[in-house]
Amino acid sequence: MNKPVTHPDVDPSSAHRPPRATVCIVTGELAGPDFNGGIGTTNRALALVLRAQGYKVDVLYTRVEEGNPFSARGKFVDHVDAYRKAGIDLSCIDHYGSWNAWQTKSYLALQHLLRHRYDVVFFDDTHGNAYYPLLARRTGNAELRATKMCVTTHSATQWISDLNQTPITTLAELRLMEMERRSIELADAVKGPSAYILHKYRSYGWTVPENALVLPNFISVEQSPAKATPIPVKEIVFFGRLETRKGLWMFCRALDRLKYKLSGTAVTFLGKGTLENGISTVELLVRYSAGWPFPIRVLSNFDRDQALSYLKGGNRLAIIASPEDNSPSAVLECLNEGIPFIACSGSGGEELLHQDSRAAILFEPSVDNLCKKITEVLAHGATPGRCAFSEAQLEDSFTEWMERLLQSRPEPAKPANEPGLASFPVLVVIVPPEITADQAATELFRAIEAYQGRVEIEVLAADPATLLKRLGSGGEFLTVTVSGLDGFEKIARSLA
Repeated sequence: MNKPVTHPDVDPSSAHRPPRATVCIVTGELAGPDFNGGIGTTNRALALVLRAQGYKVDVLYTRVEEGNPFSARGKFVDHVDAYRKAGIDLSCIDHYGSWNAWQTKSYLALQHLLRHRYDVVFFDDTHGNAYYPLLARRTGNAELRATKMCVTTHSATQWISDLNQTPITTLAELRLMEMERRSIELADAVKGPSAYILHKYRSYGWTVPENALVLPNFISVEQSPAKATPIPVKEIVFFGRLETRKGLWMFCRALDRLKYKLSGTAVTFLGKGTLENGISTVELLVRYSAGWPFPIRVLSNFDRDQALSYLKGGNRLAIIASPEDNSPSAVLECLNEGIPFIACSGSGGEELLHQDSRAAILFEPSVDNLCKKITEVLAHGATPGRCAFSEAQLEDSFTEWMERLLQSRPEPAKPANEPGLASFPVLVVIVPPEITADQAATELFRAIEAYQGRVEIEVLAADPATLLKRLGSGGEFLTVTVSGLDGFEKIARSLA
């Protein structure tokens, strides 16, 4: 089990004070249940900062499959207890489908937000949890009109596929990409950890809202003072997820060139493995390394604290080789922990470094330049870098932005009798085969109640006859039309 989450600024007596506002973080990645992901670390830190600033904070966890919330270590209830000790309420969606039923999970998130009133909701762009809540609000749901919805730009599927150079091969991937894109475009505000990622999304043709804040991620630790004296390097450590976009194979090609110059230098790969072309990258790495005249160590199951402890445990140099990255937690953690590292220049990682540290740490993303930088550091030693900002500065900027967001007025509802507009908003609902007629009918009745009957619902169902029969037993449903899944084109043309 992970140790309980704490924050030095959380005052236990604050639980008895009226909150500044109520906030919900909706996410499928959270440190605690997840043990070494950057998004999860960021979401935990965001929750702790919000709680320390006097907000009432709930976290809705969406990584649930067949009724079971994912927990890499310990039981999920253990993490619920740990977050409760930090003054944060952690719960999960009631989901009995597959792990990648992204539309269902987004719809369940919508139902949670309709049952609980929040002033601000934070979503990840990853996996599109914000999609249905934002569509519901856009189509006139009165219960969500006063709720401010913010999306944090972590790693959309289109961006990951772009950097990994992997093709999009299924309609499910296309649907997810559209959900993530529309979540960005419909949000009240977007919080980008780097200017790079906002520019990248715009380059895909996405419309990023005007209220877009560039603010590096919180990590909720005190920065260690940087050492001025160079440290001799005895071990080089690839630090990051073991995948193409993190520079794994560029680093391996650099080792190919340097393999006879690394006598006496240990080589370690520290990061979670993934699948590429259906094969584990840990397995691919072991195969690749067979020609090297030195042994390697692969540490793929360390959590954040174990990884940082390892990097601080000797004369080790972290190598963060992502040719492009958003705002890598690996860079932030090395900066805050005083760990020597080198990293690719450009993109979001460079934005985290103080100008004075960039020349000693950064290299242009290529095998040649990585070889030169490794050779240089092995010859002259390594020094930790300086961060471009302090945690206090981040919190001040975030506080000001939150206050502006809370004070902003919701968009006025459009009059129902405005020329050219339908009397009621139209909600299109897709009921996939794994959702029973009883479950679908229950949620549809909830939607009608949430809109106080002032909504037209077009339902596309795998089994329309059974759903119609179930709806008929629930009373009047004049605002609901049910068609088969093949009726999408007709409905789309009608709405257009």
